[in-house]
Amino acid sequence: MIRQATDTDRPEMLRMARDFIAASGLDLSFHAAYVSQSIAGQIAAPDRLALVLELDGTLRGMLCAAHSQSPLAPVRVATELVFWIDPMARGPWAANMIQRYETWARAECCQLISMAAIGGRGADRLYQRVGYQPAERHFMKVL
Repeated sequence: MIRQATDTDRPEMLRMARDFIAASGLDLSFHAAYVSQSIAGQIAAPDRLALVLELDGTLRGMLCAAHSQSPLAPVRVATELVFWIDPMARGPWAANMIQRYETWARAECCQLISMAAIGGRGADRLYQRVGYQPAERHFMKVL
């Protein structure tokens, strides 16, 4: 089941955020208190999206997003902040979570929606399969 996250989901969302950071391949330290506070803000903010994937009573995925006005055009843009599904639970749920994200973005009057990918090209194929096109690639360096 895909549903809105609640404050009781924070411990499992924190675990998934830790796994997401580890999978990114970047040498970032995990700061549990900071991430927990960020998750709490994401859940509480009326203009943010915090979805979780619950399978058999256990959280296995999350998708968090925000929207803002583009600095380059007079359009509202929805931006995925974190999208994670535990490796053993990946499959059709990813497209379903993206669909829920798109429904939210439309309700928020967004004209553009974006997804990001870490690691390999699996997410790229998923995003293209559900109608996204490559627009730019981000490169990161830990200083």
